[in-house]
Amino acid sequence: MRRTLRMIVAILSVVVIVFCLAFFAVRLGGAKTTGERSAGAEYSILRNALISIQTGNDLGDELLRNRLLALYKGSDRLLAAQITDSTGLTLWKIPADSAYFARTGDPAGLS
Repeated sequence: MRRTLRMIVAILSVVVIVFCLAFFAVRLGGAKTTGERSAGAEYSILRNALISIQTGNDLGDELLRNRLLALYKGSDRLLAAQITDSTGLTLWKIPADSAYFARTGDPAGLS
């Protein structure tokens, strides 16, 4: 009887541990998905603010720069933002000293 009881308790303990790990993994995956959706939405808002830009000179407009800066600072999930022209030259980036931007001439930064 004791041996059977110990076996049942051991099996139930393993089942509870597996359930807890599975529950944690599901919750972690859900949090990741929620964060990705939120970051995607914030990115879309920032991208839509850029639709009116036709040339690189448009970025000289102080009102537009302040709006982009406010949208970026209002985001908790965006790490960095960069605007490049068709040749890949950087026109504007925030924060300017971010480690997320590739260094000039760095082959690892080419996509």
